[in-house]
Amino acid sequence: MRWEKLTNINSITDEKAGIYKIIIVDKKNNPYPIPRLLKEDAEGIIYIGKTTRIKARIKEFLSAKRHKNHSGGITYYRIVEKKLKEKYGDFMLQVHIDILPETKIDNAERKEIEKYISQYGEAPPCNSSIPKLNKK
Repeated sequence: MRWEKLTNINSITDEKAGIYKIIIVDKKNNPYPIPRLLKEDAEGIIYIGKTTRIKARIKEFLSAKRHKNHSGGITYYRIVEKKLKEKYGDFMLQVHIDILPETKIDNAERKEIEKYISQYGEAPPCNSSIPKLNKK
């Protein structure tokens, strides 16, 4: 899997399938660590998602405050954004994407969320729903 940092959503010229992580960073693009149940998330991941159309889906996350069309974005604007401003002051959102064939995105998202939960004891803060996880 190859993650790429997306600093400008308009750099995606056509719609592609894939998975994405939204993280919080400071002005120098350093991730803000997030306290989690088992240990601190040093990468600052607030959301892990999948889509068949990366550009449109990220725009939905970012516009969820007005349009209420992305559950993770709604959670971010209702709860997380205010707490992040209180704790960190200035911060930015950054998106890391992994373009994948559409047939692989469900499994890839599930694996990323499983890995996160295994490391931190809970899902990322804005993931209000999670895919069915494999039983160990």
